[in-house]
Amino acid sequence: MDRMKLDEVLEILSTLKVGREEFWVVGSTALLLRGIYPDAADIDIAVTDKGLEQIKENYNIEYKDEKWFKVFGKIEAVCDGDKNLLKYQPEKVGDYYLQNIREYYDFISHSTREKDIARMPLIEEYMNKHNKED
Repeated sequence: MDRMKLDEVLEILSTLKVGREEFWVVGSTALLLRGIYPDAADIDIAVTDKGLEQIKENYNIEYKDEKWFKVFGKIEAVCDGDKNLLKYQPEKVGDYYLQNIREYYDFISHSTREKDIARMPLIEEYMNKHNKED
């Protein structure tokens, strides 16, 4: 699968018919948008309940499992419900909200996948540089 660079990801995100307050980019694509990682295989997003309704109004979604669904093209999503109830709040970086870097770090620190383990030093360096303590 061809991996996407920053310009391609931004182009695809600009076409997404969901309010920017109603979704945030997660996983490796959030790392790409932060300048931590050079590319991404797909675009994973989390949406609020309202964001899910906007997606259903504009796209024919296809569930991959109980939680994740394909929106269109290379965009896959999960509904995280009410953003205010999340343990970690998404962070606005540039024009988009991204998965909280601490949440991502907590996730990969419990992972046994090689790709996650390899990313840990990159995330630690980023958090140290940006003083992301909470």
